[in-house]
Amino acid sequence: MINIATQLDHLRAIVLRLTMKSSYLREIYCDRSYRLSLSYILLSAIYLFLSLKYSVVLLILGPLLLGYPHLVASYRFVQKTNLGWSLRLQTTAVFRFFIFLTASSLFIRFALPKFINVPQLPYGVCEILLSLSVLAIVKIKLNSIFDILVAAMTLVLTAGVLKLAWHDPLAFVGIALIFHNWVAFGHWFFAAKDYKNRAVAFSALLIFALIHFVVLLGYFDAQILFPEISFLSEQSFGVRGWVLAPWTSDEMIWNRIIVLYTFGLSVHYFIWLRAIPQCLDEKSVPNSFRNSLRQLRKDCGPKTTSVLLLVGTLVGLAMWFHTALAGRIYFGIAMLHGWIEMVFLMIALSAYFLKLLLRSAPRTN
Repeated sequence: MINIATQLDHLRAIVLRLTMKSSYLREIYCDRSYRLSLSYILLSAIYLFLSLKYSVVLLILGPLLLGYPHLVASYRFVQKTNLGWSLRLQTTAVFRFFIFLTASSLFIRFALPKFINVPQLPYGVCEILLSLSVLAIVKIKLNSIFDILVAAMTLVLTAGVLKLAWHDPLAFVGIALIFHNWVAFGHWFFAAKDYKNRAVAFSALLIFALIHFVVLLGYFDAQILFPEISFLSEQSFGVRGWVLAPWTSDEMIWNRIIVLYTFGLSVHYFIWLRAIPQCLDEKSVPNSFRNSLRQLRKDCGPKTTSVLLLVGTLVGLAMWFHTALAGRIYFGIAMLHGWIEMVFLMIALSAYFLKLLLRSAPRTN
């Protein structure tokens, strides 16, 4: 891997020498906020076009090429954003715990029913309960009344989500898949270290919301085209649309929701793989490939990194031969990681709003 990273750095240096001749491009490259703003705008335009014309391709190639790397990135960086709580465990231990939760979730979902009769919980309930264990094992350090209030608010918010998953599982799955793509913006906001970069994250969220608004109103209906591909038929697209929007039978609304889900998922990958890591980095310019690999090994542990690279390669190859099973496994992993992101974001939001309330509360002498 070091040799590959070195070769990529050589290629990167050649590209930079050619492009950095422009003072305008140098200014953008050296300023994190300008660089992320331009990248987000350009990629959003590309993702929207591809989602309108080639959603099938994105739904296959997205998880295959970026899905698993983004899962690893979210497990690495979700614990590093400004959560308002200090971690009980070190970064490597937390990451390995997330991997253990993922393996446990897949075992409970796919393997355990083959050996014993287990209750068929609504989809997502198991993953939410597992992600809540993060609070007990990783996050909770009840050293003050403030910590207790943050923990209580997080549990109340999660209980509301759990109630929806239990009583209306179809609506829960559809809402969760769409809403999951919005969660990353909250982590991006908390990962930003200054006002300027937080303004970029907030502006990106507004653009994201505007695109959702115009697509839902039907302004892009004439551009929506789902070409038929042999290993993913239009019929299966209809099923996806029904899962994402079970409250309607309007096929055009299903098409709009598919476009938004595909677009949102692509943006979600960008946030976890580029925006959040760059916001957390001490340097203004992006890391080299070698430095990125060294940081990955530091966060995950050398042995864990090697195992992940091997497993990721094998899973990627397996997806080409058994796309249906690979899709189910990826969906199961994505469900768990989504709720880990959600729990950590609820911790951050609870701490953030409690601090605002305490600051605004009248003081007594």
